[in-house]
Parts: sequence; C-alpha cells; structure tokens
Amino acid sequence: MKRTLIMSGVIILVLLVSMIVTSLVINTESIDMTTEMSQATLPVLYTVVNDERVNLTHGYTMDMNGSYLRGSITPLNENREIGIVVDTFGTLVSSAGYEVRSMDMERLVEDQVLEDYTYIGTEMSATIHIKDLISPDTEYMLIVKLSLPQGVTARYYVRFIDRQELNLEEELAFAKDFSERTFDREAAQEIKKYMESNSEGDNTSFEYVNIHSNFNQLTWGDLAPELIGEKEVDILDVDTENACIELNYRVGTLRKTYDIREYFRIKKGSDRIYLMEYERTMDQIIDNETEDLLINDKLIHGIISRDIEYRENEAGNLFCFIQGNRLYSYNAANNNLARIFSFWDEDNDDVRTRFNEHGIKIMSMDEQGSMQFMVYGYMNRGDHEGEEGIAIYYYDSVINATEEQIFIPYDRSYVLLEHNVKALSHINYNGIFYLYLDGTVYEISIDNKEYKVIADELDEMRFVSNADNSVIAWQPEKDVYYYNRLKIMSLDGDLPVEIGAGSAEIMIPLGFMDKDLIFGKIKTADIKTDETGSIVLPMYSVCIINSGGKLLKEYSQPGYYIEDVEFISNIINLKRLTRDETGAYIPAPDDQIISNVESRTFKNNFSYVVTEEMETTYQTELYKHMSDDPIKVTNPREVLFEGDRRLIIENDDLIQRFYVYAKGDIDSIYTEGSDAVKRASEIFGNVVDDKCAYIWEAGNRKSSARLEDITEARSVDEKLNSIKICVDEMLKHGGVYKDADELMDDGTVLNILSTNLTGSTALDLTGCDLDSVLYYVSSGSPVMVFVENSDSVLIVGYDSKNTVIYDPVKGTIEKKGMNDSKEWFEANRNRFITYTAARE
Repeated sequence: MKRTLIMSGVIILVLLVSMIVTSLVINTESIDMTTEMSQATLPVLYTVVNDERVNLTHGYTMDMNGSYLRGSITPLNENREIGIVVDTFGTLVSSAGYEVRSMDMERLVEDQVLEDYTYIGTEMSATIHIKDLISPDTEYMLIVKLSLPQGVTARYYVRFIDRQELNLEEELAFAKDFSERTFDREAAQEIKKYMESNSEGDNTSFEYVNIHSNFNQLTWGDLAPELIGEKEVDILDVDTENACIELNYRVGTLRKTYDIREYFRIKKGSDRIYLMEYERTMDQIIDNETEDLLINDKLIHGIISRDIEYRENEAGNLFCFIQGNRLYSYNAANNNLARIFSFWDEDNDDVRTRFNEHGIKIMSMDEQGSMQFMVYGYMNRGDHEGEEGIAIYYYDSVINATEEQIFIPYDRSYVLLEHNVKALSHINYNGIFYLYLDGTVYEISIDNKEYKVIADELDEMRFVSNADNSVIAWQPEKDVYYYNRLKIMSLDGDLPVEIGAGSAEIMIPLGFMDKDLIFGKIKTADIKTDETGSIVLPMYSVCIINSGGKLLKEYSQPGYYIEDVEFISNIINLKRLTRDETGAYIPAPDDQIISNVESRTFKNNFSYVVTEEMETTYQTELYKHMSDDPIKVTNPREVLFEGDRRLIIENDDLIQRFYVYAKGDIDSIYTEGSDAVKRASEIFGNVVDDKCAYIWEAGNRKSSARLEDITEARSVDEKLNSIKICVDEMLKHGGVYKDADELMDDGTVLNILSTNLTGSTALDLTGCDLDSVLYYVSSGSPVMVFVENSDSVLIVGYDSKNTVIYDPVKGTIEKKGMNDSKEWFEANRNRFITYTAARE
C-alpha cells in the first residue's frame, strides 16, 4: 500500500510539473506570437519650385520600373537645377546619390554622389544641378538614392522636365489662393467669377464639389471647417499654357475630421487666368472619437465620396466595411469596432501613414467574423514598408490578430496595379488566388507559393469578369484576323469551357449579369467603317450563357443590329442599329432584356440621410445591436511568422498598350492608339505608351506650326502614286532614305513606318478628328490622310484658320480653310496615319 501511494504521488507530481511547464510554454508562445505593426521609418522627399515645397514623394525599397511611375512633375529652374528637401523623421541617412535617366529607363544620363547638402533639424536640403546632357521639353526621371540603416536603400522617383516660359508661379498661387478663399465667404466673393454654376452641379452633398456647384457648396455651407496641418501641393502636369494642380489636406469640424482633395486645371491667357476644371472631394475619417459614431442603432459613416465595400455574416450580427482605405469589422454582441487594417492611426499620424496609394479588398468572411483580405499598392509601414505589391492577410476574430499569407511584389505604379486587381482578384473555396496582371491571368497557390498561367497576351477588350470576380471570360488567340472563340471559367473549381463562333463570324464578350456571360456574335460581312472612319461591329445576336456554357437566352431580330449594351441593375439595354436604303448603319430605338437575377440584399442596410447642416451623409442601419456598452475602436495585432512569404511572378507583357492618364490617374488602357487618343481628347487627358513616351497630349499644341523641311511638292507619275510619295516624304522627314516604291510592295503604310522609323511609334488614327491629329504636326510629324480615289495627302502645317496640305495629285503645297479641311477629311472617314517624334 505504501509503495502504491508513493507511486501515485510521483505520477501526480509529474503530471503537475508537466502541466506547469506546458502552461509556461503556451503562455510564452502566446506572448511572442503577435506584435503591433512596426512604425514608418522611411524619409520623404519634396522638390522645391519657386521657393515652395511641392510634389511629396515616397521612397521605394525595391527597384521599380520608372517608365510607369509618372506621378507629379517638377520643372527645372533657369539654371537646370532641382531643389530637394528630405524630411528624415530622425532616420539616419549615411549617404546620398542620384541618377538621371530617360523615361524609358534605358539611357543613363548621370550617376552622381550627392555630397553638398545641409541639415536643419531632421530635414536635409540639397540642390541638384542637371548636366547639359538633356534635351529641352523632354521628360526625364531623377532617382534620388538614400542609404539608410540595416543596408536599406530608399529610391525616390521624380519626373522632371527642362521647359522654360512657364506660368507655374502664377498658377500655383492661384490654386492656393482659390482654396484658401473657400473657407471665408466674404473673401470667396472674388472667386465666384471663375465658377460655372449650373444644373450640372450636384448641390445636395459636400462629398463632391465641382466647377458647376453653387456658391454655398463651394464655401462649405454651414460646416465651418478648419484646416488641420498644411496642404500638400502636387503638380500633375504643366506646359506653357496649362497646369494641373492637386491639393491634399485635412480639415476638422467639431469632433469630425475629413480628408480633402482639390483638383485644378488652370489655363493662362494673355491677360488673366482661366479655371477650366475644379473638383473637391471630402471623406470622413473614423478615429477613436466615438461619441457620434453610433446613434439610434445606426453606424455613422458621415460624408464620404467613395463607395463603401462591405460584407456580413448570415446572422447579421457581424459586418465589415472599408472606409478611407481602412478595413473595419463591427461586432454587435460587444459593440466593438475593430480597425482590422490601417497604416494610419492616432499613434501613427504623419504624411507617410496618410499616403493613400494603396487599396483594400475583402476576399471572404465567415460566421465568426474571421476573413481574408487583400492590401495592394504602396506599403506605408510594416514588414514591407517601401515596397509595392499585393499582400493577402487572414484576420482571426478569435485572437483579434492578422497574419500575412503571401506577398507578391509589383514593380509598376499603384494606379496600374489598381486597374489590374479590379479586373480580376478572387480567392476560391480551395484557397486558390486568381489574379489579372498586365494581360495575364494567374492561378496562385497561397499555401505553396506557386503559380501557373491560365491565359496570357490578353487585352482589355478581350477579357471580362463578373462583379465578384468568381467567373471570367476571355478570347484566346486570333484565327488569322478575327477572334472567333471564347472561353468561360468559373473560378470556384470548374475547368474552362470553350465556345466557338459560326463560319465567317466573330464573337465579342460584353460583360456579366451575375454569373451569366453576355456576348455578341457578328458576321464578318457586316463589319463596316462609318463616315468618321471608326469601325462598326454590328452584332446580329446577343447571347446569354451560364458558366458551364449552356445557352440561356439569345436575342436577335431581323433587320436590327446591336452596337453596344448597357447594364442597368437587372436590365440589359441594347443600343441598336438598322440600315438605310444605301446600306449604311443608322440608329434605331433601344430594346431591353430583363434579367431574373435578384439583387443581393443585406441585413445591415447601408443608406443615406439628408440634414440641413451636413447635407447628404451615409449610415448603416444595424440589423442587431445587442450590447448597451459604449462603442469602442480597437486595433488588432499582427501574427509573427518565420521565413519569407513572398512570391515573385515573372511577367512579360508582349502587347503594346496605350495608357490614358487624367487628373493624376489612369482612366483607361487601350491596344489601339486611335481609341486612346479619342478617349483622351474627351477628358483632357494624356496618352503614353509602355515606355512612358507621349503619344498624345491635351492642350499642349502650338497655335500654328509648319514643317519647314517639306517645301517642294512632287507630282504622281507612272511609278509613284500619291500614297507612295506621301510615305517617301514621311520617311525622309524622319531621317530615313529608302525607296518607298519597293517598300510598298511588301507591306502596309503602318508597317513600313513602324519598321523603318527607329524610336518612333507609328499610329493609325482612323476615326480621330482633325483637331486631335494636328497635335502631331505641332510636335513635328507630318500626318497622312487618305482621301477620295484611293489617293492621299499630307498635313504639313496649320494656323488658326487653315491647314497646309501637300497634295501629290496636284503637285502643290497650299493652304486650305480649317472648316473645309474638316469637311473633306470627314467625308473620307477621317483616315489618318502619322508617327510620334523619335525618342532618345
């Protein structure tokens, strides 16, 4: 018995010791498993223009493709200098240097050590003198390199230009003065004359104000905001007449704080400044001040200019949402609002954490409120501070912590990355991540950090996805000239299904209604060119299929064609055409297809309310509010992990793309130059190619131009027709002396120009108007125009009243009235071909 008791005691003692040790290990691991996101450490850089700090620039800790980093622009002063100010925030800078490169990043102009700089407090100032190795009116990239602790090199990409005779000092002063006067109604009387108040302005909300808004909206109504801190000034674009300027700042009203963005497009006339465009957005920030956050079972979002993305669980007691680039989760049971992800908070509040070149997307959410989400763009702080890319995180609601699952670096701009992830970013039920990136669809294993290509060499006209990105459709490679096949794929486990067109037909993916694909069918014999030169693709049929390829509905009516479709709620609006007696296509009344897909409803209802002081504000009417405790805002911690969870994706985009920029952002991407130029002319934008070379610029056209080296006209003869003579003149103007007669035997005009004019981009601008193509004459390139009888002429000059036409049929170079020229070219369907000036 005694021995048994001793044995039992030993066993109990061992068990107690084991429990204590296990508890200590577990508690130790619990303590060490999570941490707070690390604070921002990188310095920021400003350039100095007219003794003023502008163009706040953030540093990258990875090599970036500068061709895609347009950002703001800094003009050199008259001494070819750029002043810089680096706010280090106390971070040690052991050395500094800089490079000057061409915008395609291929030519290194300078590589220098920066030695002459001074410190005042935590700010480092220097003046960089650019050597006489650059061309005037040509953009370059300055890359400032700072050596920081732990072997980190931060790179700051600054687009600059040597362009004199600017009016920037006056234009900057105008923008700042205009903005300041909006805070004082009496002072604002002076700027009323610049506004164009009319019915186009929305005067029901402060979230968006523009040049058409009324005086009350412009001057903030009864909000009485006060400026918090300083206004950040960015010069988005500038030429001798126009400047696009952006101001970013914060204002406060009572207990509320707002992010403000103001955009100005200013034109300097001979005697005054003209305000061509003005926009202001206002977005409330959710901070730790919770007194007015929850009122009568309503979560108050306030004044916001951007749509709120949100999810909820089936019970409706948990829902998450994104506001102001911050991800929140509300739990009705404990009245807790968790700020799940944000680079900014009250303890991390400066220009680095406020930087908004990143986005967040909720990928999934379960019943307990745990979720997967994506952060994409520039990483303001944390483990990837200074990197650009895509991070997938998992938020565990039980331990209130987030964990990184994968990080995919990206070496191009945030605005381009945003365009990509909006086209496709989806995680299916098996944890497979599908991503569209620069013309390629990838299937990515988050667990294994591996990927494969689903489809590549796509363009934006041949790829579509549905609203939640769970179903995609694309067109594989061309069959000779046309796309006559289409693939559809549900990303939740299904294989692609291929659909083929009939004989002598092509297909066009149009979009989705829920998970059903809408596409059009076109007979190749029906494809025509309209009077402006634009290609008309008349669909004789519109089909709806499910993700398995089953035909659900087909719309077709004899004698009618569909030019385009619009998706309006559950209605597909068909823009139709018919033919007149000559066979030309003319507009016909619209028709509609009604979808039986029901819109999703949420238990937590997002709505708006209008008050006299705040005007339109937004709120979520809570489905459940089970706690009477005061609402509190918490910040989850991060889960620590070992190793590197990054995945490098090698992407060679082989398709030439044209990027339309407006207001500092990418508006659209095209594979046809004419489409890009037409779009840019509509929105006062600029078009650049993959090398950041200008294809077209809004407003940067001289009042008159003449190509002086084309002075004598040749006449057609038995050997050379008008087209060959025009091609020969275009080649010679570009410095190429080859026999156009022989070249024309083996290729088209566009191919000949593309092959022989090194450093230039040949463009088919069919369908563009005369005003747009005169930009190329202003830039020094002749424009070829196809006219009647299969002949062509060249535009070699213009002024305010005339064009200068080289006509090989007549053997003359003579002026033609501007209106007469427009009518002539339009009658011949605006068929233009030209090329850009050769880049360095």
